[in-house]
Amino acid sequence: YSNGFCHWPTPSYRKADGTWVPSVANFTSLASPNTVGSGKTALKTLLHEGGHAAHFANVDPCDSCGSPLFSQERAPQSVAYAENQSMFLDKLIGEGDWLAKYAKDKAGNVLPWKLAEEAIRTTHPY
Repeated sequence: YSNGFCHWPTPSYRKADGTWVPSVANFTSLASPNTVGSGKTALKTLLHEGGHAAHFANVDPCDSCGSPLFSQERAPQSVAYAENQSMFLDKLIGEGDWLAKYAKDKAGNVLPWKLAEEAIRTTHPY
């Protein structure tokens, strides 16, 4: 498959007695940390799909009008609702704080701030 994906064989829900049943989520990306060239796109995809997994693993149907459909990717859920947390996470890789902490070379050296700043100024001129 040429892109990452996330699916839930078991959505989160509550049994009739109110007992919480957590979801089971599976997600993937093209990311392979040990492969040169796996890179930024794969990491962005991994964070995006992980955002879907984290989001839907924590949807309580009782808090969202009682419908287990709100913990799945189908109506009555909206695209905006589905993409909120995943898009937040996939934007982290372009944030200065994130780069300063996690962008490291193979030897573990942090990305020089001058390079991070240049990338941010180039892509975020405002």
